[in-house]
Amino acid sequence: MKKREILLIILLFLSLNLMSNNTLNSDSIESKIQKISEYSIDELKFLLLNGSETDKIVSNYLLGKYFFSKKDYALSFQHFLTPIKSFGNKIPREFLYRLQVNCGLALFKDKNYLLAKEYFFQARKYIENKKDTSEMAMLYFDIGNNYFEYAKYDSAIIYYNQAVEFFQYLGNERKLAEVYLMQGNLAHIYKLSDLAIMYFQKAQSIFAKNNLSHDIVNALINLGVEYLQIAQLSRAAAVSDSAFNLSKSVKYTVGEFKSINQIAQLFARNGDYNNSLEFMKMADSISKQSTEIELKLTNFFNQATIYKLMKKYDLALFNYQKANQLQNKNELYIVSVETEIAEVYRLKRDFSKAIEWLELALTNAGKRNDLHAMGYIYFQFAELYYYFGKTERAQQIYLSLIDSVQSGKYVLNFELETGVYLRLSEIFEKIQNFEMAFYYYKNYERSRLLLYDRNFAFQLASIQNESNMAKLSSSINLLNERNIQKNMELLFQRKLSLLLTFFVIVFFALSGGLAYLFFRKNSLYQALLKTNVELSKQVPLFEEKSKLISIQGAENEKSKEIVNDLISLFEKEKIYAQKDLTLQKTADMLKTNRTYLSKAIHEILNTTFNSLINKYRIESARKMLADENQKLSIEGIAFSVGFSSKSTFNSAFKQFTGLTPSELRAKMLDSQ
Repeated sequence: MKKREILLIILLFLSLNLMSNNTLNSDSIESKIQKISEYSIDELKFLLLNGSETDKIVSNYLLGKYFFSKKDYALSFQHFLTPIKSFGNKIPREFLYRLQVNCGLALFKDKNYLLAKEYFFQARKYIENKKDTSEMAMLYFDIGNNYFEYAKYDSAIIYYNQAVEFFQYLGNERKLAEVYLMQGNLAHIYKLSDLAIMYFQKAQSIFAKNNLSHDIVNALINLGVEYLQIAQLSRAAAVSDSAFNLSKSVKYTVGEFKSINQIAQLFARNGDYNNSLEFMKMADSISKQSTEIELKLTNFFNQATIYKLMKKYDLALFNYQKANQLQNKNELYIVSVETEIAEVYRLKRDFSKAIEWLELALTNAGKRNDLHAMGYIYFQFAELYYYFGKTERAQQIYLSLIDSVQSGKYVLNFELETGVYLRLSEIFEKIQNFEMAFYYYKNYERSRLLLYDRNFAFQLASIQNESNMAKLSSSINLLNERNIQKNMELLFQRKLSLLLTFFVIVFFALSGGLAYLFFRKNSLYQALLKTNVELSKQVPLFEEKSKLISIQGAENEKSKEIVNDLISLFEKEKIYAQKDLTLQKTADMLKTNRTYLSKAIHEILNTTFNSLINKYRIESARKMLADENQKLSIEGIAFSVGFSSKSTFNSAFKQFTGLTPSELRAKMLDSQ
């Protein structure tokens, strides 16, 4: 081959490589997700090691989703994060956004709120530039939830209000009602009961309109909690009764349990502890009908709380410890049982035991990186020392707690923070350090007024929220128009730049390369046809059976046996010709499971189940095409060997032989 021809081929290769350099696009990723979404975990892990870049990205994404559903949020986060670290610049921006949001959600569920916020904000930059109203609404809701759990209620209010505006604009009532529930919970924290009741009623109304029974029950239970807080016991009883009856009619066990528990709390609020315990027993019988551990745990916790109010501390400890055992056994964290046990020991004036349980609570909160819980527990430590007259130690903890909260190490809600300042003022007054006492009292007043201002701001934001809708709608339309125009300009410039680069390279490559390929095409084509004709008449496409006989080093005899039986089914019973043949169906024929079968095929034949079927089908089709007495059309042959469509057959045939069925049949007829 001449030097000129070699140079032209190299230039042609470089130009084609430039064309395929950015093969990762949204369509290919979405197509891959649909294709492998039903793969087993072992198959997805196999792709992580042996697949293409797209395979690895999608496999990590699907494994992240799987572990998220199994509540293994740490492992889920790692799978969502891996593609970002490994292929960040190659991943399409739309899919990168999805990975970032899922990273945030996994961290949020794992109570790592600070890191979750970083990923949510990375995603926010993209979605706000894109101006996708639907995605913005969902992301703002997720960010609001993250701030809520992190006790950053001011920021949560902002994002919930923005989410409300977007969901109203989109007409997404279900999500709108979910945001109303969270806004109601915020109002509950701020002790704005009228506002909380309004939000819960709004949510209930939307759920009722859409006939969402379980959600109606949850809204009613929230309403009951609010009526209890403001001592409107008759209304609390009415909504609890409604929640119970609806739960029973739709067989919603969790709703029945919660509404019965709420009725028990009503009796406890009136000082009728005996009737309260009777309803607790009813709740206990409901929890035994359910497989949800949370119900049993909550019931033990609530019974213990009633016994604590009755000053039956031994019975309270017994039930709290039952709840704690259940929680530890199932690796759950529903309620802070340890702090309640410490509180009972404080009431029993057993200082050492109280300290012991608070230390255990702090250790467990640290393992979960729950900054809010750690702040609360440190506050309880200080209160405990103060209660037992150890003022100096209490003072040290209060001061340390303020520093930790200001540095972001721990989190305290507004009321506890205000309480810390008041307690420090009292301590310094006792030791006659009036300057420091006055300093912390000023901080207490400032914090108390700030809490009032926050409550007022929350009310004001809620009132203004409704009037912002029209402004938002017009601004979104304007931003969308500007964004479309800007994107079109950028797209035009990018295309022009790529086209110029492409044509410069291709011009030189194709001018000589196409000439060379033209002269080589005919001889290569004829050689390929001749090879396929000879193979069709003489040698099968592959020799799986002989390969199996020659296998000596396979460690897993069971895998060899499974594959031998599979090849027997293919060659004797020709099951590959069944159009609806699946991995599961074949595994059932072999009396094994799909995971073992898939693993055996990978281990022994170094291929996949689908690839193996297609090989047999193509080999059978080639033999039929070589038969001069064959009357079936190409489409008929495709269906007879198991393909469900002619296009799929043509694509697979060319992949294995390099020719289309029509080309091969025409050449065979000529040769005969």
